[in-house]
Amino acid sequence: MGNRTELVVSADYHELMGMDDGGEAVLSDLSGVLGVSLTDLRQRMRLCGPAVRRPCWPGSPYQPVTLAEDVEPRIALHIMERSDEFPGVTAQAHAIREYPGGELAGQVLGYLQPVTQEELEAREELRTQFTGIDHVGRDGLEKVYDSELRGTAGLRTLGVNNHGEVMEVVSDRQPEAGMHLVTHMDLEVQRIAEAALARGMAAARPRYKADSGAPSSWTCAPAA
Repeated sequence: MGNRTELVVSADYHELMGMDDGGEAVLSDLSGVLGVSLTDLRQRMRLCGPAVRRPCWPGSPYQPVTLAEDVEPRIALHIMERSDEFPGVTAQAHAIREYPGGELAGQVLGYLQPVTQEELEAREELRTQFTGIDHVGRDGLEKVYDSELRGTAGLRTLGVNNHGEVMEVVSDRQPEAGMHLVTHMDLEVQRIAEAALARGMAAARPRYKADSGAPSSWTCAPAA
């Protein structure tokens, strides 16, 4: 597994909400460019809360609100080149996890999912490390080595006035990259084992309820 980048379009919540129309014109123009409905963009701009169900923004209103992910480069370039037409809107590259083998050894590698509001409320360390678009490791290596792979998030502290407008940057801590994870798994052996297991389960049915299995033999260790 590794990382690849995708283009994400985000909006400044306070800048759009501070407009006379609450950012309606900007979102309407953006809807046409992204091919995303205006209703969907409006929902994404809402702040999550007890009375607001998803889709909504689970992060801080002082973070860029994600409006669209995996955007085509030509669309991102269009938005960046016409920043005067899309005030408060940015298009930036974000790193996401990629699994070249697809589902191969999925039970070993695990996967990533967005952190939930319940997790943020229950775990103090997540509240200080995660934003509204971050993911957490689920199952397998992704879960066991989540903190090592994730690294340390950056932290910017802003000074705001009584209207919620940003007045200054009080502090700015840069993020630190996570560690690499080196395994001794032989993917070709894993592929052969999974194929053999699939054949074995198929042969056992319908006499037995053979619908799952996890062939693997591996070791791993984090490396800086």
